[in-house]
Amino acid sequence: NGQDPFPDVTANDWSLQYVCHSKGIGLVTGYVAGEDAGFYRPYREVSRVEFLAILLRSIEDLGRDAMPGTSIRSYDDTDPDAWYSPYAKYSQDNNLYTGVDLLPTQPATRREVSQIIYTLHQQGKI
Repeated sequence: NGQDPFPDVTANDWSLQYVCHSKGIGLVTGYVAGEDAGFYRPYREVSRVEFLAILLRSIEDLGRDAMPGTSIRSYDDTDPDAWYSPYAKYSQDNNLYTGVDLLPTQPATRREVSQIIYTLHQQGKI
């Protein structure tokens, strides 16, 4: 129906209101390519770069900070032309993930989420 934001998030999902709101304000998107195109996949883990994108979009939308441009080199294991390159560069510049590698496809742990939110709060960005 017209109220379901994605075909795999329906009125029966407890998270419907959160997904609808997040999609409506541009914080989350569905997959744009491949076999998952058009779907949200609400029960999947979130990768480090997906988590960064959601969180950093909110900071940018609130006018608290701007993301770097695209095609920027950051961590050793990130492609500067990847969709997430601005978020990776922002992460590196603000010490959200430390070290030379971001491990972009690795799931974000609850510990990392708490640490990054804390860091951004201390910086006055959230």
